[in-house]
Amino acid sequence: MVKWVIGKQTVSTMPTRVSKSTIAAISRAWPDICSRIADGESLPSICKDYSFSRYAVLAYVRDGDAKIREQYQQVRRDSAHAFLDMALDTISSADTDHRREKTRCNVLFSLAEKMNPSEYAPRSRQDIQVTKLDVNQILADANARLASGDTAAFIEGTAIRINELDAVSHDSNGHSGDVIEEKDE
Repeated sequence: MVKWVIGKQTVSTMPTRVSKSTIAAISRAWPDICSRIADGESLPSICKDYSFSRYAVLAYVRDGDAKIREQYQQVRRDSAHAFLDMALDTISSADTDHRREKTRCNVLFSLAEKMNPSEYAPRSRQDIQVTKLDVNQILADANARLASGDTAAFIEGTAIRINELDAVSHDSNGHSGDVIEEKDE
């Protein structure tokens, strides 16, 4: 256990290691844990029945092999179907508290969306993010096209050839001015 002292009060937190016996017990219960998560049951309520800490089960998943992690991710995605079924059951129930039913359905739909966004997330909310854009190659290609002399350059909205840039007047400070000769192409 990790203990912190805040003011005069000592606060204990979850254990930093999980014992081998607890790991073995979780391993034996793993098929049932997966089944219950897929049925929409919360991990804390499952852990309470087995007297495991939530941390111990998550450490088992995190520190386990890739197969365990994939199983856990799959049952979490499968729980979205269970949440949708619960929402449909809530809608079809004859309870008179419509506000409570609507709130429960919204929460269940939201949980289904979070657990399995590929199936239950609204299509319009999928974000496309560009995390890295390398403009060096784009600039190198553009400079190569300009250096070739075959491409038209645009100066103040008028297309002129690169070799015609000499026709641009410069003031005494070297700033370019208006195009002396314009050609329509």
